[in-house]
Amino acid sequence: MIFFDDSEDFSEKVMRAEHIGDSIAYSYRETGETFLCLMAESVYGRLANDMVFRGGEINDIIRIRDKYLMFVKSVTEISNQDVVLRDLIKYEYHADNLLDWTLDYYLSTNNKVLAGLRENNAYMDMLKKYK
Repeated sequence: MIFFDDSEDFSEKVMRAEHIGDSIAYSYRETGETFLCLMAESVYGRLANDMVFRGGEINDIIRIRDKYLMFVKSVTEISNQDVVLRDLIKYEYHADNLLDWTLDYYLSTNNKVLAGLRENNAYMDMLKKYK
């Protein structure tokens, strides 16, 4: 909803959405609740995607994509113990490991916008730290 609100400029929207993600991430770290981990992953994933396709700055995209992947990694780790989450990942992504699936997508997609990000060394370094 934030990105459809014309009362703020793009950078304000990014700051507000990132703050929401950071608040959920903090709550997850404090409680360990899987639901909060999934919510943080979702917020950061959506924000990173919005930034990529709505003209965000590359440094902001890298920062948010990094937060997203950190939570994709956490979801993957949780799924090793949580059979319901593991089954959901298998059903939705046809994969056993959500982090590997996500990285493979970013590293191999033919989508012109996403593929263009691979030309940035800092972006690639950020992705590779999760391999």
